[in-house]
Amino acid sequence: MCLKIYFSSDFLIIRGSIFIFTQFFIASLHFFCSYNILRLDIFLTVFWYTKRVLTYKHSRNKKKRHP
Repeated sequence: MCLKIYFSSDFLIIRGSIFIFTQFFIASLHFFCSYNILRLDIFLTVFWYTKRVLTYKHSRNKKKRHP
């Protein structure tokens, strides 16, 4: 009986630690994914903005050249 309780408690501890580890892993994975997506979003926004500014300057130069 005592051994049975010991083994069951040990099993529960192992299962609990595995559960905590998987939860932590999922949370860290989610955090890294969201962080990368956020960074990608910022990068795309900056890229789009610079592209727009460059095209705007280019179009202004074209207009100046051909009045």
